[in-house]
Amino acid sequence: MKVVAAVVGRLVQQSENAGAWPVLYAATQDLPGDAYVGPGGRFEQSGHPVVVGRSVTAKDSDIARKLWELSEQLTSTTFPSQLSR
Repeated sequence: MKVVAAVVGRLVQQSENAGAWPVLYAATQDLPGDAYVGPGGRFEQSGHPVVVGRSVTAKDSDIARKLWELSEQLTSTTFPSQLSR
C-alpha cells in the first residue's frame, strides 16, 4: 500500500519547492487584494502558479471580516485594514 501511495503521490502532488511557488508568486506579483493563487495544473494539485477560483464561502466578505476580527482577538493584535467595519 505504501508503494501505491508513493506512486499516486508523485503523480498528483508537487515537490516542496514547487509547493512554495504560489506563495512566492502572490507575494511578488501585482495582484488584486482578494486574489487566490494556487497551482495551475489538473485539479489545482500541481503546476505553475496562477490565480485560481474560490468557493462562494471564500468570497464572502462578511465571513472574511469576522475571521479577521477573531484573529485579532485571539492574538491580541490589531492589524490595519482597508475593509470598512
